[in-house]
Amino acid sequence: MSIKVIGSVKRYKPGRNVEYDHIRAMLHLAAQNDVSKAFIATTSRFPPKVLDYEDIVRAVPTRLELIDGEKLKNWLVTASANNAPLLVPQTKLPWE
Repeated sequence: MSIKVIGSVKRYKPGRNVEYDHIRAMLHLAAQNDVSKAFIATTSRFPPKVLDYEDIVRAVPTRLELIDGEKLKNWLVTASANNAPLLVPQTKLPWE
């Protein structure tokens, strides 16, 4: 049994949300390629009503994970505190 994971990382300015079309494209790509899990991480945010769309809400969190700037920042801080093998920027992060 193999596990396939795909991801997309978006470095957007605050105020620029990841578009619905990008989320749907990731779901389509995952379905067409028998992917176990997909994720989209962004320094910004996702649209406010992203979980109002049935096709998206069905996939979250089992098949699709949406990681916004705050969640990404918290994950990096936690990983750093646990001595995980990650490079954490020493400068201020773009979304701070």
